[in-house]
Amino acid sequence: MTWRVLAMASAVALAGCMATGVQVDQKAISKFEKGRTTVADVEAALGAPTNSMISSDGDQTIMYNYMQMQMRPESFIPYVGAFVGGADTKSSFAMFKFDQRGVLVNYTLSNGQMGMGTNLESNTQMGDRVAVRPSPTH
Repeated sequence: MTWRVLAMASAVALAGCMATGVQVDQKAISKFEKGRTTVADVEAALGAPTNSMISSDGDQTIMYNYMQMQMRPESFIPYVGAFVGGADTKSSFAMFKFDQRGVLVNYTLSNGQMGMGTNLESNTQMGDRVAVRPSPTH
């Protein structure tokens, strides 16, 4: 009986969360050095980028996007959840610019948070739930 309760609780907890992309944080990005780090170095450390671009002059830009969404627990309350439920999201975006030789020229890291409500919760001010705080760029 105990394992069934544990299995059910785990299923409910996992059902309310999803994530996609590659998460990059300040610690990871601080290892890269302008003028020395190459495209191969960044990809070896972070994996394949979620997006990449090559400009007409041969410069290359690679990007890593990440999004995580967590349903609020009250969303799962029968009947009530439809009125007071919602979700909270966290995101990160990292962009690396390289010259024609594939050497790092510049990088940017941005992190954000946002809350979304349903019905009664949709009137909640953003500041009441979550503040959006982008990270400084380098």
